[in-house]
Amino acid sequence: MLVPDLVDRADWGFLGLRIAIGIIFVVHGWPKVTGARGMATAMGHPSSAAVVFFTVQGLVETLGGIALALGVLTQPVNAAFMVIMLGAIGLKNTMMKTGFMAQQTTGWEFDFVLLFANLLLLLAGPGGLALMPGWRAGHLDRWASRRTQPSPRCRFPRAADRHPRSTRACRTPRSGCGRCPRCPR
Repeated sequence: MLVPDLVDRADWGFLGLRIAIGIIFVVHGWPKVTGARGMATAMGHPSSAAVVFFTVQGLVETLGGIALALGVLTQPVNAAFMVIMLGAIGLKNTMMKTGFMAQQTTGWEFDFVLLFANLLLLLAGPGGLALMPGWRAGHLDRWASRRTQPSPRCRFPRAADRHPRSTRACRTPRSGCGRCPRCPR
């Protein structure tokens, strides 16, 4: 690793990625909510089912984008966004016959990047700078207890709370605090 101290700042990177993806989905979702009928007509399906589909998709994108930016239920939101991106890639490949990169129109390279950015957040979690940073299965209990009961055996419990993966957060490794990577759990 070229700059190992940046690992302790990874939560800021996750925050920036969540905010960027959230803004993109809000900006693309709101027009689907407000103009679902026009969008369905433009796609060649003016039926009421298509209007409902676009409205629901727009609501998922808009509300999910806000939740993702705030760090609330990020992994279910990322899973929904991945389904939407797979649908967008499939639509561009089958109906629109668009290549990965296109000169006259937008290819599906942007959708591809969003798909894998959502995969990253799905697998890694939202990071520590989120309203629900420990949503992953089994992590919520440790997150809640870490916020309410600092360990009396750890010399720097607040630093360990902020950087649970950092080996430099606690100066008494293996002290039994349970918050450091080197302490037994």
